[in-house]
Amino acid sequence: TIIDFSDSASLQNALSTGVIHGAGALEGPQLAALAADGSVRTVKSHTGAITPFTMRVDQAPFNDVNVRQAMRLLVDRQQLINSALDGSGTVGADVSSPYDPNYDTSLHRVQDIAQAKSLLKKAGQENLKVQLVTSAVATGTVAMATVLSQQAQAAGVTISLKTVDPGTFFGPNYLQWTFSQDFYNYSPYLSQVAESLLPASPFNETHWSLPRYGDLYRQANATADPAVRKEIEHEMQQIDFTQGGYIIPAFIDALDAYSTKITGYTAAKVGQPLSDFNFERFSFA
Repeated sequence: TIIDFSDSASLQNALSTGVIHGAGALEGPQLAALAADGSVRTVKSHTGAITPFTMRVDQAPFNDVNVRQAMRLLVDRQQLINSALDGSGTVGADVSSPYDPNYDTSLHRVQDIAQAKSLLKKAGQENLKVQLVTSAVATGTVAMATVLSQQAQAAGVTISLKTVDPGTFFGPNYLQWTFSQDFYNYSPYLSQVAESLLPASPFNETHWSLPRYGDLYRQANATADPAVRKEIEHEMQQIDFTQGGYIIPAFIDALDAYSTKITGYTAAKVGQPLSDFNFERFSFA
């Protein structure tokens, strides 16, 4: 039986008191607390899941690539993971799909406040002020937004947070926010592109529409040569890295916990809760 809980505190309490036998999508401090409970075992999965900050490339100020790159450069990624995710994540570089064999492992991005300021000055956006719409729709989203707003101050950027409930977040304005967040479980690279980075994608929050990028996507799908496909995907990822509308500071760990009465669960890379809902392997110990 799958039960929804209105808040994560109730979920944690239900597990620790034996009302339920497993809990997924926990927060870092909750996993630490549950690890000390003798009736519970915790599982941290290093996944390729992402919780990107989404910048609409068709609206000011993010229609200027200099602003988008500046926003990416003001992020201290490890500090964000430590503070917002309780250390439960690995550093990302604004490109998805780290487990894809065609992921370009040479891509790295570190905080560079001086360069961020220079790009903002070039764009005429010194002392930039933007609103970030956030909601508790996935592990750490609101905390990540809070940390980003704090880090941005070093570059003279003021990020004001607009926190809305999930129903509002996924209401009529979903995919229309100028600056917001979203979440995705792990997908191979071309699958992620199809989900969110093409004009016809169902979840194109950034309103990304670059003809060259779409042409490359179609070429990658059309070729039967793995080497050619890898070369094409690397070119696409360079475009993501240098021009895209996503800030992907981290690949988010999946945090699950189970009653000692249950066995058969494992760590899982996709990012879905409860070992990717792999219930056919679960049993009572």
